[in-house]
Amino acid sequence: MLLSTCAPNVLKLSAPAYPSELNLDVSLDELAGAITAHVNDPAATEPRARIVRWRREVAREICGLSKQAAQEPVMARVLDVVRQLAESGVQDFPIYAEERAMLAGNPPRRWPQLVSAMVLTAAWQWRAAPMLEEVPVWLWGDYT
Repeated sequence: MLLSTCAPNVLKLSAPAYPSELNLDVSLDELAGAITAHVNDPAATEPRARIVRWRREVAREICGLSKQAAQEPVMARVLDVVRQLAESGVQDFPIYAEERAMLAGNPPRRWPQLVSAMVLTAAWQWRAAPMLEEVPVWLWGDYT
């Protein structure tokens, strides 16, 4: 079973099945903006709602990336947003049932599935999170 974030039709998706890099760039911009708004006003609920929405969208779009995308500039942006999520404290918040459903299944077999999950939550909140030795070396710093 694939990680549910990458399984087709798990949730009603508004994004195309194979997103263009442009869609992912727009979603990353939206997510980064929501994170910044949260950091500037942690008590505000609107940025948190935007983070939840755009985190899910980015996770879905990452699943459409090819293996070769690991070398593309968009991947640096994705990992930068993963770091922003961790540094902002957002990854420490409890995750919602929809994220839990998206994370259901076996540990990821491809890096897009893993990075998709990394956008949704920290490994310590994810039951099927792979052990560090199962993670591609180039992701170790961001995974831990």
